[in-house]
Amino acid sequence: MREAELSIALQRGLIDELVALDQDPVSLSEVEQRYTAQGMPVKPLQASIRDLIAGRTKVSDFDLIYSAGLYDYLDDKVAKRLSAVLFAALRPGGRLILTNFLKGTKDTGWSEAFMDWFLIYRDQADIEAFADDIPNEQIARLHQYQCPTGSIGYVSIRKKS
Repeated sequence: MREAELSIALQRGLIDELVALDQDPVSLSEVEQRYTAQGMPVKPLQASIRDLIAGRTKVSDFDLIYSAGLYDYLDDKVAKRLSAVLFAALRPGGRLILTNFLKGTKDTGWSEAFMDWFLIYRDQADIEAFADDIPNEQIARLHQYQCPTGSIGYVSIRKKS
């Protein structure tokens, strides 16, 4: 959740609540210490992907849902299903932003050999396909782009108002 440290809106108190969802209690403890205990409106929420997809953990009424570093580990079927669940949790006009490392990313071999870091690399079409289980009539805009280094692909999906 390092992006929160860069958020001017969060720092200035312009965000009512930021929910940090993770299945790892140690990560959520770090979020608690770093943000919540410092008075930022960050709410840690422990849940797994399975909890979200099965409906055991309900999430709703979000203006923005951003997932970085998760989809690189999900197979296509789970990625599409989770995307639909997260999209359904948006308010009208809300936006879902998803990321994935791109095929051909530099240093992939190094990451796998020396860091034991094995990801599922995708191309932009694969990343756009995360939206396949979302009803087209609910999508106002689907936009895809890459980071400046060409390593990470994004898809931004805006819900109709």
